[in-house]
Amino acid sequence: MEFFKQGDVERERLLPVSPLSDRTKKRNGPATGENQIGFFDVICNPLFSAWTKVFPECSSLLEQLNANLRHWQEDAENRFMEINVNSN
Repeated sequence: MEFFKQGDVERERLLPVSPLSDRTKKRNGPATGENQIGFFDVICNPLFSAWTKVFPECSSLLEQLNANLRHWQEDAENRFMEINVNSN
């Protein structure tokens, strides 16, 4: 929620609200599938993949990361389908 707090402060100070920090844009928040997938692809997956190569006994971490990624991929797909249904 710190993203939204940042956006609130920016709005109060009449500054442009940073991307992902605008609580009035429900589809643009940090907890949407589209944004989470990007975070997983760019940050989490490379980090955990490297970590488990060095420490193979931690492979359950990578397995959980992949389960979480599947959740966010389903979330993104469901939101996409919802937008298409509502736009028709």
